[in-house]
Amino acid sequence: MEPTPTDTDLLHQLRLGEESAFTLLYKRYASPLLHYTATRIPREDAEEIVQEVFVSLWARRESLRAEVEVKPYLFASVKYMIIRYMQKQKVKQKHAEHVRAFAELYESVKEEHDLRDMHNVQLLLEKGLEELPERCRQAVRLRVFENLSNSEIAERMKISKPTVENYMVSAVKYLKGVWKKRFVVE
Repeated sequence: MEPTPTDTDLLHQLRLGEESAFTLLYKRYASPLLHYTATRIPREDAEEIVQEVFVSLWARRESLRAEVEVKPYLFASVKYMIIRYMQKQKVKQKHAEHVRAFAELYESVKEEHDLRDMHNVQLLLEKGLEELPERCRQAVRLRVFENLSNSEIAERMKISKPTVENYMVSAVKYLKGVWKKRFVVE
């Protein structure tokens, strides 16, 4: 019976392109990595992350340093991918909150004036947008009409992501306030 190869042996073979070494590393570490990941994020996403880590390992096999310890390397890779995943989820959540806020704005205007035609609601939104400061208006247009994320808006406008978030919050508050004043007076 042949002795079980060490991680160092498998890493050396992997660097030479041995698929069997990759397979053994996968069999050795996929399950513990999946368990570790699935305790932190939904299982389906955890499976995807573990797969991505192994795809990355294979793609980077030739550039791996000989002194790399496989287990810590794989767990660190998974850890950083979990962090990125959580950051993306946070962005998605904020985006969803802004979409909900704009949807509520549409609905409140629609309900207050019994507007059955969404075109009229869009005209009201456009009119309100014109009253916002230029940079704020530009950010809101990118969100509403181009469906860009805060990061994409920040990149396009060359501003920070928190500034974009502040623009969105300010715009919703301003538009709600202005419309309520207008509609109460009329």
